[in-house]
Amino acid sequence: MTVQSVPATALIDAFAARAGTAFAARLAGPADLDWLQSLFTECMRESHARIVGPEIADRVTAMLASQQFALRRRAFASDYPGFTELILLRADGLMIGAFCWMAVLDGNAHIVDIAVLPDQRVGSPGRLMLQAWLDVTDRQGLTTSLYVEPTNPARLTYERLGYGVTDPAAMPLHMTRSAQPCPPCQLG
Repeated sequence: MTVQSVPATALIDAFAARAGTAFAARLAGPADLDWLQSLFTECMRESHARIVGPEIADRVTAMLASQQFALRRRAFASDYPGFTELILLRADGLMIGAFCWMAVLDGNAHIVDIAVLPDQRVGSPGRLMLQAWLDVTDRQGLTTSLYVEPTNPARLTYERLGYGVTDPAAMPLHMTRSAQPCPPCQLG
């Protein structure tokens, strides 16, 4: 098995090139855990609301979010070699999202999670981060993959950026994108 990495500094720089002064990114640290849990809870509530409606989603999320967040964090630490996490920020420094990935295994760079607070999606910071990710992984010649729920509206963005579903019967859907040739001006 070949193990590589997608350097956080390269992704932060690519995001800055895409986002200009509107958004920034930095490495997440232990002091960010409470905020990351609130991001997870808010995005979980939104996901549940699409399926069962907002009233039931609020009750379900309140019961499950803390436990699921803790389980996910343990899984990230034990099951995702090279797990790396960035915090997405608005220009004024407000934390608005997160982007996580693991070490590259056999030429595949897997996105573990991408989340932006629902009320902070103006300007498409999540899409800009995903495009920055593709800029970096394309330069490295890497296939990328992620999982997404079929009802998640972000699935359409993934498809527009070249991701395809590998097994339509799987839940969640596994999507991959092969490396694309880089224009000469992006090499460096």
